[in-house]
Amino acid sequence: QHQRNTVTMTTDNSFSNDDHDDDRPIAPVITSLHDYQVSIDPQLRNALTEQLLPLYNNDIDAARSHMTRILASLKLPPTPSLCRINWIQTSSRDDVMESIRSNLKDNWELSDTINLTVQPHDRLSDVVEIHASASALGERATTVSLFHHTIPPSPKIDGAPEPVVLFANWPSRQQLGWPMTHRVVTCDRFCSEAVLRGSHIFVKGIISADANIVEGECVSVYGYVGRDRKKPTRGSNVMDISNSRRTNNNNANMIGPYIFLGLGKTHCSRAQFFSSDRGIGVSMTLHRAGPILPPLHSIGKQSCMMQNLPSVVVGHALDPQPGDTILDMCCAPGGKTTHIASLVRGNATIVACDRSRSKILGVRELVRTMGAEGCVTPLVMDATKCVIFDNDHEHKQQLGIQELLASAERKEDGLLDVAGFPPESFDRILLDPPCTALGLRPKLSIPLKAKELVKFAAYQRLFLHQAVSLLKTGGILTYSTCTINALENERNVAFLLQEYNCCMRLLPLPEGLGSFGLTGHGLSEEQRTFVRRFDPSDHQRDNCMGFFVAKFEKRTGCQCSHSTSSE
Repeated sequence: QHQRNTVTMTTDNSFSNDDHDDDRPIAPVITSLHDYQVSIDPQLRNALTEQLLPLYNNDIDAARSHMTRILASLKLPPTPSLCRINWIQTSSRDDVMESIRSNLKDNWELSDTINLTVQPHDRLSDVVEIHASASALGERATTVSLFHHTIPPSPKIDGAPEPVVLFANWPSRQQLGWPMTHRVVTCDRFCSEAVLRGSHIFVKGIISADANIVEGECVSVYGYVGRDRKKPTRGSNVMDISNSRRTNNNNANMIGPYIFLGLGKTHCSRAQFFSSDRGIGVSMTLHRAGPILPPLHSIGKQSCMMQNLPSVVVGHALDPQPGDTILDMCCAPGGKTTHIASLVRGNATIVACDRSRSKILGVRELVRTMGAEGCVTPLVMDATKCVIFDNDHEHKQQLGIQELLASAERKEDGLLDVAGFPPESFDRILLDPPCTALGLRPKLSIPLKAKELVKFAAYQRLFLHQAVSLLKTGGILTYSTCTINALENERNVAFLLQEYNCCMRLLPLPEGLGSFGLTGHGLSEEQRTFVRRFDPSDHQRDNCMGFFVAKFEKRTGCQCSHSTSSE
C-alpha cells in the first residue's frame, strides 16, 4: 500500500538499501501483522527445523514448512482466553463464570457489539474459556481487515470515528508510509506483545508519538520491533525519526519494522506520555490488528486468574493430594504454585523457591491474593544447590519440612532463611526450570542464538539432579518447559531416564490435550506417547503456547539420590 523509497524488508525482517541518495529521508519499514515475520537468528531457525526432520522422514521442505507455521503462530496470542478457578476462594464454577460475564459487561466498551461466550473447559474442571467474536449484526470489530493493513483503512471502519485527513499538505508523510488520517503512537516490543494479548498501552511502553496529540484522540498505534538496533530515543517525534538521514542523528537507523497494531484512544496528552511513569497512555478499545480478546486485567484474582492451558495441565499432571509435602523448584511468577494450592484446597505444605528475591516477593503477594498463604511458603533459594549433604546439617535430616521451616530465621522482609533440604523430603516436586521460552505467544522477536539451545538444556540438568535427590520413594516429579526445543524437552527426559534408570520411571499422561513427543530424540515409541508436547502451530488441537510436560515416579530401592550433587 505504501511506496518504499529507500529501504526494503527482506523475508527475515532485515533491511537492504535501495536508494543511496543521502539527502533523502530513510523510509521506515511499516508492515501489517499479517505480513510481519517473527525475527529469528537464521542458525537458530535451522537448528529448530532440523529437530523436526524425523517427523517427516528427513524431508527438509516439510520440516521447513512446519517451522514456518510455528513462527507464524508465535506472533499471535492463543485463543480462546482461559481463566483458572481458585478453589480456595470459591466452590462454584458457575459463580465464577457469571462474575466474568458481569465484569466484562461493565468494563468492556465493546461488550454490546461482541459475541461473548463464557463456558467450562471440556476436559479441565477448573478452567473456564472466554470466547469473543465479531457480532454478525452491525459488525463493529474489524480484526480481520486490520490484520492485513499497515494504516487505518478507508473508508471508515464501522463504529470508528469518521477519518479526517489531518496532514493534507504533508506529502512526504504519505510518501514515508505513515497514516494521513490519524496521529501515530509507537510502543516497544514488550508493550506490543502485551497489546496483542489484550492489554492497553501504558505510558512506560510508549517510545515516540506525533506532535499535538491530545487526550481522548483516536490514534494509530504501531509496535517497534527492530532487531539488533537501539530503540529510538523515548519522546521522539515520529516524523523526526522518519526524516533522519544516514548521518549524525541518534535515530538514523530506527527504521523498524513498525507493525500496525490498531486504533486506540488516548488517556492523556503527548506531553503526559513522557512526563508520567505510570498509568494507561492509550486504551486499545477501538480496533486491534490481532484476535479479539476480552480485557481480563480487571477480573479479580481471588476466585480466578488468567493462565495458559499447558500451565494448568502441569498442575493436574502433578496430581497433588491433601497432606502432601510439595516443592515448586522454580516458582515465579507463582501461577503453578497457587494452582497446586487450589487443587488441594489449601491442605498441603507447599514450598515455593526462586533465586530472585524480588520475584519471590511478587509470588508472596500473589499467594496472599489467592488466599494460599496458609499452605505456601515462598523461599529465596537457588534450586540447583538446594540439597543438604554436609554433615554439619545432619540434624536437619531428622526434621520434617514443617519442622525445618518452623525453626528457620525470618529476614527483615518476612521471608524465611533456609539453606536447603535433606534428601527425600518431598512427596511431589514440580520442576519448571528456566528455559529458552521459544513457545511463548505472542512473540514478535526471538533474541536467542543457536548455541543457547544446548546451554539451557545443560543448565536444566542441574535442577533435575537436585529434584531426584529431594523426591521421596514413591514420589511424583513433573518436568515442564515453555519451549519447543527438543534438547530441553525429549532429550532431557531421555537423559533423566538414562542417568537414573535404577529409580526413575516415566509415567503416561492422559490423552486428549497436547500431542506425543517428537520422534528421533532419545525416547522409545512408547515413551513418546507418555509425554505431552504442545505445538503452537496446532490450531485444530489446542491453539495454545508451545509447551512440554513429562511425569516421573521414583521407584522403591533407589540407590541414586544420596550420591547426587549439584556439581
